[in-house]
Amino acid sequence: MLGTVTLTTDFGTGDPYVGAIKGVLLSTSPQIQLIDLSHDVPPQDILAGAYLLQHAAVEFPAGTVHLAVVDPGVGSARRALVVDAGGYHWVGPDNGLFSFALGLPGARAFEITHPDLQRDRLSATFHGRDLFAPTAARLAAGFCVVNVGPAIDDPVRLAPTRTVVNSTLIEGHPSTGHGLPQKRRPWARSKQATFTKATTLDQIQACGVHKKATTLDMTRACGVHRCDGPGPGPDMRLPRK
Repeated sequence: MLGTVTLTTDFGTGDPYVGAIKGVLLSTSPQIQLIDLSHDVPPQDILAGAYLLQHAAVEFPAGTVHLAVVDPGVGSARRALVVDAGGYHWVGPDNGLFSFALGLPGARAFEITHPDLQRDRLSATFHGRDLFAPTAARLAAGFCVVNVGPAIDDPVRLAPTRTVVNSTLIEGHPSTGHGLPQKRRPWARSKQATFTKATTLDQIQACGVHKKATTLDMTRACGVHRCDGPGPGPDMRLPRK
């Protein structure tokens, strides 16, 4: 057996998309091992995907390739990325999804441009199958990361969040745009919606990311608990009261 590839997406499991990605992975490198991290990332929620990768991907052995597709910018000018960091390769869109990996010591980022790392017909809307899957499979089989494409020094990173915590309230103050300027956020609304604060554990558990939390302390480090925000990310869309 060659290397291991993990998969993280917001596709769910009721459609053929995850199966298609796995088919390409195994067709490209038949002996790799495939592991599902999650396909239940909230749709287009880059921050939720980044949170999941930060807390799950690092438990795998060195050399694992982490393929992640939460990609509201597919079909746009956003770049395709491989990050080499922490003893792993991270493959997916350049939209902040790999912010944690990019913060690790010695992290390097490469734009995927090598012609052998994509299928003959590249769909404008399914890069997970046609670009990221072949790249991840070849990396797991020993393809040298420096040959993926040119190194880049400006990968997109999520903007930091600020958290205010006291004995009864967790209040998140997300920065706008997942690290993207307003003009580059295709999902941005014309006006920022009013936030509703999450003040109870029940509200926090409803967001999906922290549904297993049993105390307010378990969620203090995240700082994402506001709802109905301007886009698919840092607010986690808690239900409006």
